[in-house]
Amino acid sequence: MDDVAISNSSRRNFLRAVPVAAASLTLAGSSRLTLLAAAESPQANGTPPMFQLLTADSIDGDLKARSAKPGHNTLFQGTFLSVVVECETLETNEGPEFQLHEEHDHVIQIYSGSTVYDVGGTLKDGHTIRPREWRAPAAEGTTKVTLNKGDMLVIPRNTPHRRFTAGAVTFTMITWEPPKA
Repeated sequence: MDDVAISNSSRRNFLRAVPVAAASLTLAGSSRLTLLAAAESPQANGTPPMFQLLTADSIDGDLKARSAKPGHNTLFQGTFLSVVVECETLETNEGPEFQLHEEHDHVIQIYSGSTVYDVGGTLKDGHTIRPREWRAPAAEGTTKVTLNKGDMLVIPRNTPHRRFTAGAVTFTMITWEPPKA
């Protein structure tokens, strides 16, 4: 694959996911987050679950733990909806290649620190690493964005992206994938 670009159908599919992400992130003050996500287990009466609340205090505690000790933690991984909520701290990290996911959308919220993303454009000399997942050493026509505490970046599927972190950054990331047919 030499060139990959965003298609109108992928934008339409992403817009279906935006309400999940929009309902999922609610700022409560400058650095406190509340995340709502689909629950995994059925309710007591056997009906499908409608939501799971991850409180601002529990998320804040996990984010502080990641700030104190860099690493990765999955706060929620659903099966009812294909949603994963992760918390991660990175120190001086550079993505070796651009990524492109044909079926994943990302919503990234910065808790502390900063990071830089190159997003958009067209992959050059792309190669597949698994079905519907691409990597490339370069991309043309990208936009460089710096994310600081409180900033949010929405990366729709089929959007090339790569991250550079010079210091330390702690963030939450919601990844949405459509249900398998």
